[in-house]
Parts: sequence; structure tokens; C-alpha cells
Amino acid sequence: MLKAHVHEILEMINGNAYSIIELQEAVINKFSKDILFHSCSIENMNPVEAINFLIERGKFVPLQLETSCCGACGG
Repeated sequence: MLKAHVHEILEMINGNAYSIIELQEAVINKFSKDILFHSCSIENMNPVEAINFLIERGKFVPLQLETSCCGACGG
């Protein structure tokens, strides 16, 4: 089984903007849909779980696509 640290995803994010779906696709394309990620506190996260882990900790803020926002807030 392929394994990697969530820092591998953080390196992909650095300097790039992704929606959640785009990042999921990029992670799967780079590693595999079967890869398991770990952090210092959690083991065996699939790509979706690892991305959600990064969102929950404020490490990844997804690009918002097709928003109905008026743009005044920058969103």
C-alpha cells in the first residue's frame, strides 16, 4: 500500500489555487486513488479524508467556483 504524509499535499498547494474537486483529482493523479496519508496524529486517510483534514485545520482554503457572490468581499 502506498503511503505519504499530508505535507506532500501541502507542497502541491503551495503557490497554487485549487477547488476541493481539483485538488482531489490532482492528488489522485500524482499519487493514486489507493494512497493512504498520515499526519502526526492520524493514520490511513484516503485522499478525500486527507484534504478534509487540511481544510479542518485551516491549512487548505479551497478555491470557490461558480459562486453567487457579488464580488464585494473578494470571493
